[in-house]
Amino acid sequence: TCIERPCAKYFSESSCRTDEVCLWNVDSSPAYCTETHCARWKVEGDCDGDAACSWNPAKNMCVNSRCEVNKQQCSCLKEFGCFWSSALRECVTSAFGACPPTDVVVVFDGSRSMARSFGRHPHGFETLTSFLKDWLVNKLSLNGDSYTAKENTKPTGIRVGFVQFSAPGAPRTTAGVAGTTNGLLSGSLTELVNDIDYHNRNQMHDRTFVQGALEHAVEIFRLSPPVRRRVLLLITEGKLSDAGMLSSVRGSLDALSVQTFGVVIRRLDTRTREDIDAESALKPVVS
Repeated sequence: TCIERPCAKYFSESSCRTDEVCLWNVDSSPAYCTETHCARWKVEGDCDGDAACSWNPAKNMCVNSRCEVNKQQCSCLKEFGCFWSSALRECVTSAFGACPPTDVVVVFDGSRSMARSFGRHPHGFETLTSFLKDWLVNKLSLNGDSYTAKENTKPTGIRVGFVQFSAPGAPRTTAGVAGTTNGLLSGSLTELVNDIDYHNRNQMHDRTFVQGALEHAVEIFRLSPPVRRRVLLLITEGKLSDAGMLSSVRGSLDALSVQTFGVVIRRLDTRTREDIDAESALKPVVS
């Protein structure tokens, strides 16, 4: 019998992840692209009979259940990919369920060059905001607190803040925008998704000046209680325009025990001189 393997056509992790019925299997060496646990079920009745799956009528397909719908520890532990958090007293995805309480500020590139095509994606900035939204919705174990909790947030789960950089001086945040994080840390999925939607509509379209955005991130972290881990994620496409002016803000981040990671988004499959220059410019900033 000939069995169709719809994910076998993908030979890299990046291409595999573009198809929602596929996942990159790293349990084998070499890794390969295979179907998700729930993609095997093509009929609604079979899908709903699997505790790890649920039928999505909008997509007419079987998808992995969200762990958060399980309110009991026993049913949670029976689910594929789920973990019962004793601290949160709720079911979360196993990938992040054991993470310590963490505050993450994402400082990301809104420069005009982000409007170019990136690989098969026609608009880099829109692709980045779509990725960030998926990260929020499907990957993180948020703690549920609104931005108004500030330093009084509960000592569990993950909170996120977003700061867009491009022009010199003030960065772009959602301060003063109703329904968002108000430019602060939040564990509310609704507020965070509204943040991303705002940024998607309001790309800055200038150069890659990041100092103001990092200084704003420092002020955000000042409202992060010491029991929470502090992480800054800096995402850029090109060489930072003010890379030589960041030693002071780097010192401020260190003083707050902020762990900083840098990500350079590549436009092409191969690593170019532009990518190398961008990576070098990040070195004074990252931990």
